[in-house]
Amino acid sequence: MILELNDAEAALANAADDQARLAALLVVARKLSTIGNSNRALELATEGLAVARRTGDRSQLAEAAEVAATAHLAASAYPQALALYLEALALWRSIAARPGQAQCRNGIATVDMYIGDYGSSLVRLEEALALIQGHSDPAAEAMVYSGLGKVYMRLGELSKGREFHELALSRRRELGDDAGIAASLNSLGVLRLRTGDQRKNTDIDAAAADFLLAKGLFEEAEALAAKAGDLHLHALALGNIGSAVAFAGDLDQAMPLFRRQLDAVRTMHDRQNEALCLTNIGEAQRLGGSYDEAVESLTQALAIGEELQSKARVMRAHLELSHCREAQGDMGSALDHYKQYHRLEQALRSEDAEEMARNLVVQMAVRKVRDKAESYRAERDKLAAANVELIEAVHVDVLTGLANRRYLDLNLSKLFDQMRTEERGLGIALADIDHFKGIND
Repeated sequence: MILELNDAEAALANAADDQARLAALLVVARKLSTIGNSNRALELATEGLAVARRTGDRSQLAEAAEVAATAHLAASAYPQALALYLEALALWRSIAARPGQAQCRNGIATVDMYIGDYGSSLVRLEEALALIQGHSDPAAEAMVYSGLGKVYMRLGELSKGREFHELALSRRRELGDDAGIAASLNSLGVLRLRTGDQRKNTDIDAAAADFLLAKGLFEEAEALAAKAGDLHLHALALGNIGSAVAFAGDLDQAMPLFRRQLDAVRTMHDRQNEALCLTNIGEAQRLGGSYDEAVESLTQALAIGEELQSKARVMRAHLELSHCREAQGDMGSALDHYKQYHRLEQALRSEDAEEMARNLVVQMAVRKVRDKAESYRAERDKLAAANVELIEAVHVDVLTGLANRRYLDLNLSKLFDQMRTEERGLGIALADIDHFKGIND
């Protein structure tokens, strides 16, 4: 992924005209959205959309609108993402491009999933699936199956989620899509971790088997992500392996995996996940009795969290530091860290309530965009139907349903030209019907 991104960046820097620049802008923006660099992805996607509007090519404009929608989605700008997905969907529909339509419906479903409208999300994904089934497009099928798996996971229906992620995995294996396979394996591994976590208090042996299976899935994902050169997926898999091992209680084995993940996220300059990795390492060090090392790791995590103004990262670092200082017998420092943790926890609870209110506002904004688009489409379809009726009234005889003289005047020269171009004959039948007035009467 990173090597491909570097090549695309070089193509963007060397683009000689609008066409070359547009192609490079869309590739770079799409890849940046994938690895989490949403700000720059949005900047480049917006520029690409402006270039596409200048070209006037519907296919290019549809792709640019879809890439811009994905960038807005990555930046959590849901109404803007939906408006652009709907624009791209209309353009793909106008040129009868089924894969593009399915991609946009998948994007709309993702918007619905993120704002908690799971019912609408499932409807959009089923529409996307209906578009592509029977058209031999395993990549599109995998995309939709993966989306269905994610929605069912969020609904807590783990068995259904696993069923769809396994379908996505089978399609990606058919294609030999290493990055896609790694993504599906990661999802299936997370499902196994959740299943094991649910069973650990009632059936320890079954939970242990789940954790072991999850570890195997994550290890295969890690190898494939490394082969594909996708650093983002690779780091995710490494952290997941560490979590599976830690869930099983082997902190010594988890530690080097967390450190490898830390190296990977530092290579990507991913500060959010760097803070998370350092906190995981600090927790493992504390549980292993290495308190001084744990304090060092957690202090680094705290500094990054404060730099990013991430309450979640700062809060967890303070909680772990409180545990460490307590274990060291420094009760005053432990209390100070716990007070900071408690203050932030209260703030986050308040923000959770505000976030719920914001989500309701976003849902209303999304519905408004959708209603406007559907109203426009209904009006457009009505006008198109009226136009068809008008054309028929002008060119078709009402009584017999046959083409009339106006149609012949308009099309006869075209038929002769086609005959000459294709070097074939043209037949014209004339009928002289006696007493036709009687038939009319």
